[in-house]
Amino acid sequence: MFHIPTPIGFLIIGIYLIPILWFGVSAYNATNASYQQMADIPEVTAPVSSSEKAAIESWISANNLNEFGDPQGTVYTGGTPLVDEATGNKIDKYSYITKKHPDKPWKK
Repeated sequence: MFHIPTPIGFLIIGIYLIPILWFGVSAYNATNASYQQMADIPEVTAPVSSSEKAAIESWISANNLNEFGDPQGTVYTGGTPLVDEATGNKIDKYSYITKKHPDKPWKK
């Protein structure tokens, strides 16, 4: 019976596994990159009319909220909720407020 020395056996196994592992990692990175690109697509929101903007500003003032419709003293990463620190994407102030308050309390 033929016997392959242990180091040569590991070398043979390595020669077969390296391409499999390499392409597997490459496929993972390509898939992960495509998902990241999808996450970077900004969310499309309907424009807020000027009358709704005025209603939002009145609601903020009447309820003693900060300029973003959150309780006074709210602290944000980066100083503002209008920038996603991870992606750098910016969002309009009124889009942020309408997304955060889907029940639109300024219309009540």
